Amino acid sequence: MTDYLKDTWDLQDKELVSVIDEVTLWSASFGLFLLDFVPLKKNMNVLDVACGPGFPLLEMAQRLGPTCSVTGIDIWEEGIELSNKKIKVKKVRNARAIHYDGITIPFENDSFDLIVSNLGINNFENPEVVCKECFRVTKPGGIFALTTNPVGHMKEFYDVFEKTLQELDLTSHLTDLEKNIAHRLTYRIVSNMLEKCGFTIERSLTKDYTIRFTDGSAMLNDYFMKIGFMEGWKNVVTPMDEERLFETLEANLNAHAGEKGGLTLTVPMLYVEAVKSA
Repeated sequence: MTDYLKDTWDLQDKELVSVIDEVTLWSASFGLFLLDFVPLKKNMNVLDVACGPGFPLLEMAQRLGPTCSVTGIDIWEEGIELSNKKIKVKKVRNARAIHYDGITIPFENDSFDLIVSNLGINNFENPEVVCKECFRVTKPGGIFALTTNPVGHMKEFYDVFEKTLQELDLTSHLTDLEKNIAHRLTYRIVSNMLEKCGFTIERSLTKDYTIRFTDGSAMLNDYFMKIGFMEGWKNVVTPMDEERLFETLEANLNAHAGEKGGLTLTVPMLYVEAVKSA
């Protein structure tokens, strides 16, 4: 019932990387939100920070057209290899992908008219350092546009998780669950970070979307949930309580789905656009 707890994921495994599409449902929803509002103009030099295996890097390059140049950077070397393979196969001639160390962006000051990051900033160990580097390489008057999944995502799941901890008399781990939830960014955190680096907030937008599953068993066995979230959920309790927790959590999610006619999870999205004053 809890075989998903035994699954491991090695993002340096070329076979795994080769089957990860650049547009997971999760990434696509945020990326489309970004593409709905990000400025698209001719003759721009564009940087995609944390481009991974090519989204929205290739999409940006194709939407902007041949007068623009779009560069993607990521610390994930295997993702960059896959990006460049897609660029070559799809013949997207105004795009390229470069591996970098995640500390110093390898470009001169004032290099880019537009910098985008789709679900990227929240994955860096020190996002403030990345934002400072983005400010450095943005041209005066240039734009930095990003999306992130703020605090509040999948509230329906976390409500059941909290009740399960209480049911199993594991209330001492409620604080650990709260920490797992709270490590996501908020608009205030993002705006303060950007302003501290020198940017001025131009606009911010929020939007929700939903992910639907038949029940908790389907959700907990979903590959993206396992790759993106499972390790953090497991760390809420000790290894000794892990099996018991997830057996009960899965049963409770299934019961919730039975009452509601399925398991629907709400995912809030945040788009923030900032400018570097001329």
